[in-house]
Amino acid sequence: VALFRTERQILALLEHPSLTRLLDGGVTAAGEPYLVMEYVDGQPIDRHCDSRGLDVAARLRLFAQLCDGVSFAHRNLVLHRDLKPSNILVTTDGRVK
Repeated sequence: VALFRTERQILALLEHPSLTRLLDGGVTAAGEPYLVMEYVDGQPIDRHCDSRGLDVAARLRLFAQLCDGVSFAHRNLVLHRDLKPSNILVTTDGRVK
């Protein structure tokens, strides 16, 4: 729980257009930690690209947004450790989260 609290504090300080914001967090009565994140209305990056038939250049623009967000997190000592298409959403206005 102590490690979770530390992680929650670090995440709460991060603000970047490509990172989903942490809104709150805590521990349930049963002792289970939880996070409350911003709702992202979007779809996984692979489905977004395929459903729109995006060309290589458009896919690379999305990838550049993703890299910018990951780089920001790394500069703030945060490692995701589970980056995969289902964890990378593209919003209805085309922003990577």
